[in-house]
Formats: sequence, C-alpha cells, structure tokens
Amino acid sequence: SSKNEGSAFLDFFTTLDVTLFHIPGSLSSPLVQAVHEMHIAVELLHIKKIDLKNTTILELNPLGQVPIFVLPCLRPESGETVLVDVGCIAMYFMEKYDDGFKFHPNPKENLEIWTNFMHLFFYIITTVYPLFADNLNISENRQRWVNIVAPHLESHIICWGNKFITGNNVSILDFLMGPALNDAKDLGILSDFPALESYFQRLRKRPSWAPAYSTDAPSYSADLAPDSADEPSPLLLT
Repeated sequence: SSKNEGSAFLDFFTTLDVTLFHIPGSLSSPLVQAVHEMHIAVELLHIKKIDLKNTTILELNPLGQVPIFVLPCLRPESGETVLVDVGCIAMYFMEKYDDGFKFHPNPKENLEIWTNFMHLFFYIITTVYPLFADNLNISENRQRWVNIVAPHLESHIICWGNKFITGNNVSILDFLMGPALNDAKDLGILSDFPALESYFQRLRKRPSWAPAYSTDAPSYSADLAPDSADEPSPLLLT
C-alpha cells in the first residue's frame, strides 16, 4: 500500500478527542477496562502485534509497544501529545475522569487510605509488571512471585476480607492487576494462592474484562478487521 494510506490514517485519528491503541491481553488492557468502567469517551483502536513494527506506530512510540494514548489538543503546535506509559495514563484517567473519586480515593478525605492506594499503584507498576516482562520462567523471578509478591498482594484480600484489592468496590488498581494475574494463571502459578485466584475470577466476570482481553473484540470500525490474524490492520499499512 502507498504511504498516503498511512497519512490518511493519521489524519483520521488526530481529528478525534483522544485515541487509545490497544492489543488484547497487553498493558493496554487495564486502560480499556477503565475506559469501559469509567465511561470515558475514548476512541479505542484495536491493533495487532504485527502492527507494532509499522512506521505509523513507531512514530508515536519508538519502542513499538502499547499502550499508546494520543491527546491531539494538548500541544497545538505539534498536533498531539502521546503518552505511552500505563501508569502515567492511569493517573491521567484518575485526574481527568474520576473527579467523584469512585475509582480512586480522595487524599483530602483520608490521606492514609490514599497513601496505601498509591503504594499499591506503584508496587504493581514497578515490582509486579517487571517480573512478567522479564519472563517468570526465570527461576529467580518465579521465586520472587511465589515467596514475596503474590503473598503481599493476597494479604490485601485476606486481611481485610476485601472483594477487591483495596476494598469492596472496584478501583483502577484492580484493572492494573489484570495483566499480571492473567499471565500468572496462564503460567500455572496462581492456584497456590486461592484468595488471589478467587479475586482474579471476580475481575474476569466483570463486563469490562472481555473488551479488554478478548481477541474477538472489534476494531473501531468493522470493515477494518482483516481476514487473517497475521495481516496488519489495513489503515496501518505503509
């Protein structure tokens, strides 16, 4: 396909308010859950792993990874602001779309609860995610999960009798937990922690799970879905 098709693609999404590039089961999945649960008006663009090598994607994120969150209006001179860190985007969601504090605590009401929330927020981003990114088949990482990380996470469910990680109401922390627990289940290292596994099953039953993790989730336009899973998305062709 010609380069002009890639340009047409860029013209398309930069006219939107916000766009989130998503691959099911990746670190964009917790953000897609948040979009559905928090009713955020975001254009979801479902792409495939093969698309990560596309020049259009690499212009947005040279690392060739999702999430990619595009906010066209924040920097008018360049046309868009691009956020590529799941933690940064999650914090943006909290500040921008959760002013009623339904999905995160209000620090002005209870600083101790907010501090615990933010401790877990950064624990997931900086401690839990790297274990899976570095491959839990590495024995040291697996031992760290079994002996330290999983027990610490499970304690928040057991000690307080919580349905979710910080209470009985779902929060953005629960969405962030999804990718790691999903990987742990696939690797067969979740069953030793029954409370954590039950918590994971509660997450999977939420209506927002399927749009975030199912490979059958539709693109923003049905006619963009290619017939073969090995083919790139048409509007990403260059």
